Amino acid sequence: MKTPIHLRYDCYRSTRGHPQKVMKKLGITYQDATPQSMGDQWWFWNCENVPDRLPEYLEPLGLDPMDCIGFGLSKEDAERIRDKNPHEEVVIKSQEERIATLIADLKKANLWDRIDSMTVEGIDIKINGKEKNIKQEVK
Repeated sequence: MKTPIHLRYDCYRSTRGHPQKVMKKLGITYQDATPQSMGDQWWFWNCENVPDRLPEYLEPLGLDPMDCIGFGLSKEDAERIRDKNPHEEVVIKSQEERIATLIADLKKANLWDRIDSMTVEGIDIKINGKEKNIKQEVK
């Protein structure tokens, strides 16, 4: 059996109906679903029965649920999602790379412009909407 994965459902690229109904028709099961209205997408957590080839409107979601607290997930939800899949390996070589990955995923989810500041594993990051300022502001 495959390890569960998180998926992003892009409502712009799908005209097949409500995302949860579409997932059911595809036979994909999931632990939890988080609608993201600002980005016209849904995040599906710990998906199983995922086909090898995904439809154009579905793609792997590279977000850590713990980084999504306040973006549709409570701390309890994030912990429950994380703890269901404790063997998931996320290999990131440095804190800087982790931050860059998080920023890229937030931009893809159309959430980047809504952030004024955030904390990633104890590091406060002040964001002025410009990626070039991030390294200067990491403390």
